[in-house]
Order: sequence, then C-alpha cells, then structure tokens
Amino acid sequence: MSSVFPDIDPRNTIKIDKWRVDVMIPSEKLVLEYDGGRYHKDQKSYARDMRKTEELKAGGWTVIRIREMPLGRIQSHDLLIPVTNSSRLDYEFKPLTDKVLRHIEKVLGKNIPGVDEYIARRGLAKRELAKDIANEIIDETAHPPDQDRLF
Repeated sequence: MSSVFPDIDPRNTIKIDKWRVDVMIPSEKLVLEYDGGRYHKDQKSYARDMRKTEELKAGGWTVIRIREMPLGRIQSHDLLIPVTNSSRLDYEFKPLTDKVLRHIEKVLGKNIPGVDEYIARRGLAKRELAKDIANEIIDETAHPPDQDRLF
C-alpha cells in the first residue's frame, strides 16, 4: 500500500489522539484498521472498536475496518474478508491488497493515482516489508486490543 500512498509509515506505531491505529493515510485523512477474529470477537471488543471508530470519525478521519469473517461490520463500508494466512503471502495478500485498494476508492468516491498500476502488478510490491507487517497484524502481537487505547 505504501507504493500507492507514499505518506504511509508502515514501521511506526501511529497515534491519533488517544488511539493507536493500524494504518494512517494522512493525504486522504483515512485510517485502516485490521480486526482479526482472535481479539475482536466478543462484545467488549466490538464496543471498543465502535467507540474508536466513532471518535476517529468525529476527528475528521474516514475509518475503514477490514474485518475477518465471521466478524460483522461495525459500519456499512467495512470490508469483510476470509481468515488470512501470512505464510501464503503472494496467494492471499496480493488479491486482498487489490481488493482493499479498490474498496478505498469506492469509500472515498474517487480514483486514486497508482491503484490501477499496482493492481496490474503480478505480485506484491515491497514483498519482505509486506510479509513482516502481515505477520504483525495477523498475529496481532504488535498491539493487542488491551493496549489499543493510549490512556
């Protein structure tokens, strides 16, 4: 995604107000959150995710949640995906990345420069970086939900 959005900093923990976010795209005032089934399946997590989404939106951010099935949507434009496996990076993540990019365009209501070129690629750009980040997000070891809120 950093190939299309150069203002993404995929290696740093990003904070907006009191929340840590998975991906922030400042140029689009957009936040992407990945919600794996492991930590987001109970009512308490759902309530926290909803509160986080609402507070970020109140701050002027568009929030897209990418939620593993069987999790449901928190808002109408959240994207539901099958459970993913980081060991199948090229097989699963390139189509998933393509789908997320098209979804971003749909939610924002505009064509984003570089998306068509990225989708036309055979494989992931920056594959090793993508692999490292995928492992962190899927395993949700980078910041478990208990540490999501900064205060």
